[in-house]
Amino acid sequence: MPSFIQQYIEQIGAKSERFRGCFAGQPQNLVEQSVRDGLVARWQPLPDGPESKPRRTFAVDGASGSRPLSNGASFLVAQSLVVGPETEESMVVVEVVRGGDTRNAERLVDHMRQYCEAAVATRCLDRMAGGMLLVDGSLLADMSHILALGPMRLADGTDLRGLLVNVFFDLVEGCCARDILLVGIAKTARDTLLHPGLAEDPGPTARLCDAEILMRFGGGAPGFTPPMLFGSAAVQVAWDKSAPGLRQRAEALPCIAVMYARLAGGEDAVRVDVVGSAIGRAETLFGLTRAWGCAEEAAPIVRRLMAQHGGPNVYNAPLYGVDRMVRLSGKTMDGAYMAMLREATGAKAETDRGARRFTG
Repeated sequence: MPSFIQQYIEQIGAKSERFRGCFAGQPQNLVEQSVRDGLVARWQPLPDGPESKPRRTFAVDGASGSRPLSNGASFLVAQSLVVGPETEESMVVVEVVRGGDTRNAERLVDHMRQYCEAAVATRCLDRMAGGMLLVDGSLLADMSHILALGPMRLADGTDLRGLLVNVFFDLVEGCCARDILLVGIAKTARDTLLHPGLAEDPGPTARLCDAEILMRFGGGAPGFTPPMLFGSAAVQVAWDKSAPGLRQRAEALPCIAVMYARLAGGEDAVRVDVVGSAIGRAETLFGLTRAWGCAEEAAPIVRRLMAQHGGPNVYNAPLYGVDRMVRLSGKTMDGAYMAMLREATGAKAETDRGARRFTG
């Protein structure tokens, strides 16, 4: 038998000092000291008191799956679900795409899922008026990635990128018009948004990612950061000349506010994204680059999230509930959904040998 354990021990021992720096609570240089001081100065305790204006709460989430087929095509499935008071609305998109590059299929099915989530939520906007819509993920990252995409053609010639941009704009505009508090909550914090806003002189050194800053220098105490307002500094756009109206719509969108909140001591912080108008800011997406907001502007949203917090494994109860309902298991993909594909096509549609070795 190969001696992996002994080699593992030797590798860890030889690199332990460097690895230790990734977890050190104390700054390792002047830049890290500046970042730590900036975080300590801005970190706010969790606000007291109940929600000032209770809102009916809705949550949307999606799931997707793909299977490489033995004929070189890929079978793609995306599904989404909105759950809320007297509401349970679902949507499914299925595609078979030709071509041997499974990486393209994975990117395509991920954007199919994004489209499903935004589209099913947009269907429910009227019944959500005056309420709160929770989205699993980052509004800023989604908007940035969507706007930077080039055309993405489905098998029938449909431009998925065009559909996705339009429905995402519809969602943001519809929420603003109907006083719907649109909140994105991300479980991970791997971006580098905090570093340039906290360090006095970020310098040429590599930026620390937000999760490292919060874990190493946050002390584990409950609290939240003031909102960071983002516009053109975080959104890169690939404008499609065939759709000039998109630019005008994008320029009228509100900026995005991003903050981090640790809702209980010792837990990981969650990332919270809202449109700037939700915290009383008038700046548009391309009307600023980046700026700090005030903690008082974000406190009402933090109070709402505190009421929905269910512990380390249930960072947000409504999102946790819809996630459990919308999940797409490998058993469903390989069983029911593949069987439906075979029945619909009358063909012997099978996954390729590489995929079968994990399901046999």
